[in-house]
Parts: sequence; C-alpha cells; structure tokens
Amino acid sequence: EPPLVKKVFGPEHRACKDLANATAKEGVIGGEVVKDPGEFPFIAWLGDNDGTMTHQFCGGSLISDRVVLTAGHCIYGMDSMDANLLVRLGVTDYSRTGDGIARRVINWRRHPDYTRVTVRNDVTLLLLNE
Repeated sequence: EPPLVKKVFGPEHRACKDLANATAKEGVIGGEVVKDPGEFPFIAWLGDNDGTMTHQFCGGSLISDRVVLTAGHCIYGMDSMDANLLVRLGVTDYSRTGDGIARRVINWRRHPDYTRVTVRNDVTLLLLNE
C-alpha cells in the first residue's frame, strides 16, 4: 500500500512543497547567526519514509520524548493509518541523509476543527515510534 499512498500524498501534493528543497547557508534565530546548529535538537524534519530520508516537506518541534508538534496543513488529506512518515531530530545538515536521529510516525492527531479554507486550528501532533 505505501506506493499508492506515496502517489496520492507525496511531496508534490504538500502545501509546503515550494520550501521543501530550499537550502540555507547559515541559520539565523532571533536575528543572530547560530554558531552550533546542534544547539536546537528539538527542531524536527518531517518527510516521507521512502528509505532515502531526503524528501522533506514540513518541519515541527519535539514537545515531549515521543510527540512532535507540526502544522495541520502539512498532512492535509492523509489518513493517519495510511501515513508513511518519518521524523528526523537533531539534523544539522539536511543534505546528509544520515544526519540526526530518525523516528517513524506511528500515529497522529490533527486538531478536530482544522479547516484548510481558513487554515484555523492548523496544528497536528505526531506520535513517534520511540
């Protein structure tokens, strides 16, 4: 089933697709250049679990040991049982596929009042496998 899911919900259909391949030479947070990117291990990379770990389409924040907060529009149209998603944490170089810690998303819950039209309640919680 994952190939069908990939075809219907692949990166080309994501709301953040225009930013998915953007690269930055240096990170800036709060107006200051980040000297050690590893200083922010709670920043999450969200992508398709296709074995390459290179298809990022959104980001999020680790808010507990197994839960990532992301935007509801990132997974618009997905069924939580069909999602084949991967989260990478502690990534300092997105071009290196082995960078960071990879975890599978085993379930998720989007805000029940999320609406794509107004983008209100645009939050989703992702449950990681470990």
